[in-house]
Amino acid sequence: MEKDQKKLKNYKKLFIEFREIPDSFFDHIFDFGSLDDESEKLYLNEMIKQKFRNNWGFIQDEINESIELYKHLLSKSHQFAKLKSFDTKSSISLRDAARTLKIWEYLLNDDLTLNLFIDPEEFRAMEAI
Repeated sequence: MEKDQKKLKNYKKLFIEFREIPDSFFDHIFDFGSLDDESEKLYLNEMIKQKFRNNWGFIQDEINESIELYKHLLSKSHQFAKLKSFDTKSSISLRDAARTLKIWEYLLNDDLTLNLFIDPEEFRAMEAI
């Protein structure tokens, strides 16, 4: 019997226990649904513009093409994840896009990576300084 108790105690560590939500909480639970593809693209566009503008200091003309490409890549990756997922409404979120922006920011701030995005002539001029 003691052996079974010990085993059960070890198994309890492996499981998450879910408890029923009290009725008094139901007034405070909201389902905001999910965004349609067009709204998602608008949000992605604004998130990307905000990140480029605030952290990287590029002039608007220089980033329009990058924004469009990045927005397209994120949108396509979201569509793919939704296509492959069993739960299309919660399989992907804008938090995922925010995480990729952090990675992109890290790569652009890395001197070696940044050199890949600079025109070779500009890079040679910077090396001469």
